[in-house]
Amino acid sequence: RFVEETNCQDWQASVQGLIQDLLAQGRAAPEAIEQACRQMPYLVNVQETLRRIHQEQQQQHESTNQQRRIRQMILSDGNSLFIQSFLNRHNMQHYFERVVTNQAQWVVNDDDDTEPSTPQFRIIHQSQEYNGEEWSSPENCLSNLCKTQALQKTL
Repeated sequence: RFVEETNCQDWQASVQGLIQDLLAQGRAAPEAIEQACRQMPYLVNVQETLRRIHQEQQQQHESTNQQRRIRQMILSDGNSLFIQSFLNRHNMQHYFERVVTNQAQWVVNDDDDTEPSTPQFRIIHQSQEYNGEEWSSPENCLSNLCKTQALQKTL
C-alpha cells in the first residue's frame, strides 16, 4: 500500500518510509521492529543444513589442519539491521564469512524538527561502497546493490 500511495519505485526507500511512518504515528518502536525481524520464518531445514556444513568444515580443518574450504556469505539487497537481527536470534551469524547488504541504522537527530528522542531509520545503499560507480549493465542491477559487482569484488 505504501508503495502505491507514494509511487515509490525504490524498495529500500519504501521500507525506510514505512518504518518512519510507523515510528511517527507511535505504532511501533525500534525494539518492536527488530523483534519482528528476529521472528521472520525461514525454510525448513535451512538452519540444520548450515549447521552441518559448518560442522563438516570445522572437522575437516581439525583433521587435516587445512584452511576452511567452504566459504559462505549472504549477498542481499535487504539491509543489515534486518539480517543481523535474524541471524543473531537464530545463532547463525558464525555460519557466514561475510554479509554484503545495505547498511541500516537507527539515528537520533536532535537538530531537526523531530522530538529529541524520536529515532529515524536510515538505509545507506551498499552501492556507496563503490563510490557511487554505476555498473556497466544498470538494467541488470538495482541502484542500491549490484550483486554481480559485489560478488566480483568479494571473489
